[in-house]
Amino acid sequence: MSKKKQDWAHLDEVPEAELSEMQRVIAAVERNPKMFGIGALVVAACIMGTLVFQMQAEAGMEEAGTAYARALELEDDGERLAALGSIADDGGVWHVEALYMVGETAIRTHEYERASAAFEQFRSEHTGHPLAPQAVEALAFIAENSGDLEGALALYEEIEQRWPDSFSGQLQQLSIGRVKEAQGDLAGAKEAYDKQVERMGDSSRIGYRAQIALSSLKQAHPELFPKPEVPVEEEVADDAGADEALEVVVEDGAISGS
Repeated sequence: MSKKKQDWAHLDEVPEAELSEMQRVIAAVERNPKMFGIGALVVAACIMGTLVFQMQAEAGMEEAGTAYARALELEDDGERLAALGSIADDGGVWHVEALYMVGETAIRTHEYERASAAFEQFRSEHTGHPLAPQAVEALAFIAENSGDLEGALALYEEIEQRWPDSFSGQLQQLSIGRVKEAQGDLAGAKEAYDKQVERMGDSSRIGYRAQIALSSLKQAHPELFPKPEVPVEEEVADDAGADEALEVVVEDGAISGS
C-alpha cells in the first residue's frame, strides 16, 4: 500500500522524523512567524540551494560513472583509449581510475610511451590509491621488455618496499629473481626465488612458478645447490655403526667357516 502524501498545510501535525529538511524549516516558521520573519526566508532559500546542489552533484556523479562504464565497454582499443583519456583529463570523479586504464589500454595498443606517461603520472600523484602498486608494476614490465633490466629491477624492488602489505608487494620476489637471472646474478636469483616460495608456498600459482624457476636453475647450475653437509657427530656415529656391522659379518663368517 502506497504511503499517503503529506499535507504541507498541516506540517505541525506530521511527526518530526517523517519531515524532510525543507518541511522542517517551513514547520518551524509556521510555529514561530515573528521570530523567523525575513530570516526564515533566507534560511529556507539556503537549504533549498543546498538540496539542489546535492541533487546536481549526485546526477553529475551518475553521469560520470555512466561515461566511464561506456568507455570501458568500447571494443575498439583506439576508441576506448580516446574516451578514457578524455575522462582522465577532465578531473572528474572517475579521472584517477581512467588515468590508470589509459596506461593499461595503451599497453594493449603498443603505445608504450603513452602508457609510461600515464603510469608515471599515477605513480607520482596517487601513491595512496590501491592501484598504485600495479601502476609501478606496469612501469617495471615496460622497462623489462624494453631491455632496461636495471630500471625494471629498481621498480620491482620499489613495489616491495613502498607497499609491502599489498598483494602486489607480496609477489615481487619472482620478478626480482627473473631480472637478476637475466642479468647473470644467479645467486641473487636463487635467493629471490627461495624467498617467493617461502612467502607464498609452492601450492600457489606464484609460488609454483618460483619453484619451477628454481628447478630450472638447479638443472643448469647444480653448483648453486650444494648438498647439505652431514654433522661430524652423525659421521662418527655412522662409521661406528659400520664397524660394528663389519665385525658381526666377520664373526659370522668365522663361525660358519669353522
